[in-house]
Amino acid sequence: MTMALRYFIELGEKHVFAQVWAPVKNKGQYVLTTSGQLFVLDLKCTGLHQYRMASLMYSFSVDGETNGVLGLPARVFRQKLSEWTPNVQYYSDKEYQRLNHALSYDVRGTLALLVFEPSGQSCVGVLELILTSQKINYAPEVDKVCKALEAVNLKSSNILDSPNTLANSKMK
Repeated sequence: MTMALRYFIELGEKHVFAQVWAPVKNKGQYVLTTSGQLFVLDLKCTGLHQYRMASLMYSFSVDGETNGVLGLPARVFRQKLSEWTPNVQYYSDKEYQRLNHALSYDVRGTLALLVFEPSGQSCVGVLELILTSQKINYAPEVDKVCKALEAVNLKSSNILDSPNTLANSKMK
């Protein structure tokens, strides 16, 4: 996975932060965490580094009770639907628990993609791309991520062709 993330950045992505959310067992239940997981970011964007540090404080339940609050990575993982939005700043804090951090560090666009092992049967995590710009068309990023994952024998759902993809383009 490290090679896939490096390859993605080498493809010329700037002002982008990519982090993996993977399931781990914590107190008898599985949660998604980015702590101890791979990430890459543009070091010139201090806000993205600070957002990474804030993300480390979060974990999201993927089995058991959630009281209706999943968080973006767990929502994608549990529903098996990739999700993107041009601007997370339009979400409520119930929809996007890291909203205050997004506002503080100028995080806008996000894309959360499922990552599957080679057979495509088992989801191994969620790859979250975070941008400091507002974006509507994620096709180029999705294509680059898919190529980067394929280069290391992993894959993602092809959201460009899938009717099951959740696009959240709320605008105020």
